[in-house]
Amino acid sequence: MTSPGELERTLRENLRGEVDFGAAARALATMDASNYRRVPVGVARPRDADDVAAALRICAEAGVPVVPRGGGTSIAGQATGVGVVLDLTRHMNALVSLDPAARTAVVQPGLVLDRLRGAARPHGLTFGPDPSMHSRCTLGGMIGNNACGAHSVAWGTTADNVAELAVTAYGGASYRLGTGWAGAPAGLRELVSRNLAVLRTGMAGGFSRRISGYGGLDALLPERGVEVARAFCGSEGTLGVVTEAVVRLVEAPRAPALAVLGYADESAAADAAAALLGFGPLTVEGMAADLVGSAAGLPRGGGWLFVEMRDEGAARSLVRAADAVDSVVVTDPAGQRALWRIREDAAGTATRMPGGGMAWPGWEDCAVPPARLGAYLREFRALLAQHGLRGTPYGTSARAASTYGSTSTWCRRRGSPASAPSPPTWRTWWSPTAAPSPGSTGTGRRGRSSCRGCTGRRSSGSSARTRTCGTRRAG
Repeated sequence: MTSPGELERTLRENLRGEVDFGAAARALATMDASNYRRVPVGVARPRDADDVAAALRICAEAGVPVVPRGGGTSIAGQATGVGVVLDLTRHMNALVSLDPAARTAVVQPGLVLDRLRGAARPHGLTFGPDPSMHSRCTLGGMIGNNACGAHSVAWGTTADNVAELAVTAYGGASYRLGTGWAGAPAGLRELVSRNLAVLRTGMAGGFSRRISGYGGLDALLPERGVEVARAFCGSEGTLGVVTEAVVRLVEAPRAPALAVLGYADESAAADAAAALLGFGPLTVEGMAADLVGSAAGLPRGGGWLFVEMRDEGAARSLVRAADAVDSVVVTDPAGQRALWRIREDAAGTATRMPGGGMAWPGWEDCAVPPARLGAYLREFRALLAQHGLRGTPYGTSARAASTYGSTSTWCRRRGSPASAPSPPTWRTWWSPTAAPSPGSTGTGRRGRSSCRGCTGRRSSGSSARTRTCGTRRAG
């Protein structure tokens, strides 16, 4: 295998963008928003698609994995890995064009979502998927993760809003993916035709979002329209690196109203969520009392659904029909923003226990059928209690697969210390002089390598599973 020094020299000679194998650059790329730490060989910041192709060719020849990285907002380790990290935010971050009439935009992978939304806003348009990290997540990362957000109830996931993708595969070959086989890699059509039964039966279940590898392959079925670009979304960089994307925009509601419905607890709120879909909501977002605390403006209850409607009349009709303990309709934009801020800050606020102790980001985006979500949350809370843990759940409560995320926190149990166990020290995580070789985690924690040898970290299925990775983690 090529030595790090030789690999760095070869990349420098062939890329116009920066190549940095120094300790500082590598240290910054060891982590994302998750509890995973993986030490890369080095970092490259490609200037364009040609640079990406050159990097992928050189790394393939050297037998080194590649990790495309956007905003680093993942809380399940997707933006970490050994090998060479491609930082796509430094140079490949442009909004190439925006066509209000066609309601499309051409974007580079390092473009931050809020920049696209800001450019579309004067035209009364927006990009439908809106993760809570919208101020820092990138379009490339959203495509890799098939990101959704609160408004996925109305406008779907990123896969539902992508028309075409320019993709470069490990080894340097480039493709233009859309609908149909034109532009797709040679042999993909034959692969699908040989495995029709597997794709039809193995991908059953009606989930709208599968990630962590190859969950979207059912989009390649002839009865699904052979949507190759859709199938790529959610592959987490294992199938290639996006260098440009054509995305669809949607009409933004002019005067949305937010109905906040209070229920006895989070599970009762989840039980009620599916019945609200008939009212045409833009969001059905669930939050529990341990997340929102004593936030002002909330109705009575121990669990809430934030249901955004297109106007005040629709919101009040929903409130009259909903079987909630209490409710409030918020029409003031500032008041709505204050309430949504609770949801957007959740990934950060939930990483601290009430006493100030540190918690672990862990249980992320478990896909559950809406009709089973209430029971799932009850069982999950019981599972955490068995292990002396607790969590702060929040997430989308009603679509083809409700997606819930949480930060699981350590709490005191009989015979155990009062505080959570301290995380390993920085020296434990990071040792530039003893960095792991490509293909290993270096910390005993499982993660992923992109484009070459995905480790199969997990799949977003219908139920959670518990695994010990330094902390106990479900999902």
